[in-house]
Amino acid sequence: MYIRFEGPRGGGLFKIGDACRSRARRRMSAADRRRFDEHFGWLWENTPAPGADVYCDTRSRRPRTWFRPTAREHIRRGWMLCDPLCGHGVRIRPVMARDPGTIIWEDPVQVIVRPGQVRTVVRPPPPCERRARWSGDRATIRMRPVDALRRAGR
Repeated sequence: MYIRFEGPRGGGLFKIGDACRSRARRRMSAADRRRFDEHFGWLWENTPAPGADVYCDTRSRRPRTWFRPTAREHIRRGWMLCDPLCGHGVRIRPVMARDPGTIIWEDPVQVIVRPGQVRTVVRPPPPCERRARWSGDRATIRMRPVDALRRAGR
């Protein structure tokens, strides 16, 4: 399944993360700041940037970016970013879909689609409420947090 991390107004992971670099980061503990910088920096460096013209699609006001199911490390780091952000009042949630819509741009890591055409969306509870970290396999996402932690041996 494709996955997108988004805020309450529909902004994606990079938009939220970039805005939080100054605002929420000041309230974070040193450990949370290091974790945020590590994961956000990795995503920033390892996610190809689409051209600006991609977001100027004439048939869509706001194209949405989704991680491909094969981008396991990107998805894992997205989940790891959710925890420190939620812990400091930033609302971010994962949204999953089998078919996110009409693809207008793609690379090995992500697809950009026209919004409003998402079929079969599954929205698990925000990570700050579950407190379980996703290891990258599909079975863990369907488990309760306690079961996921037991399975991971923690």
